[in-house]
Order: sequence, then structure tokens, then C-alpha cells
Amino acid sequence: MSENVIFDFSELLNELRSRALEEGVTTREGYEGLVSELLDEKLTYGELHDDNNLITMKEQLLETWEEFNRGR
Repeated sequence: MSENVIFDFSELLNELRSRALEEGVTTREGYEGLVSELLDEKLTYGELHDDNNLITMKEQLLETWEEFNRGR
């Protein structure tokens, strides 16, 4: 029996922000790298699947850089 995992974008965004703070990300390039790393991990652990629209998801996460940068 396969487990249905419901994807929650806000949880992914919160994880991204937390990790960016923990890792001391201070540049857009560092943030972009973290976004890629996080999505790759989610794919590896089966939390995301190739059928999820990963390009759009990545673009949406990258769009949060300015807000993150202002708030840290």
C-alpha cells in the first residue's frame, strides 16, 4: 500500500527560511543553492515526485529571496 503524501508549500517555505537562517545565507546565490538542495532532498526522500511541477516550485521559492533578505 502506498502512502499518500500531501505537499504543503508553506511548510517547504518555512523549512527553507529556517535552514537559510541556520546556515547564515546572506546572498541570493546562496539562497538559490539552498533552494536546489532542499528540492533535491525532498525528491530523494520521496516527499516530492517528478510529477510535481518542480520548475514552478523552484521559481516560487526563489521569489521569496527579497522578503527573506529584508527580514533576517
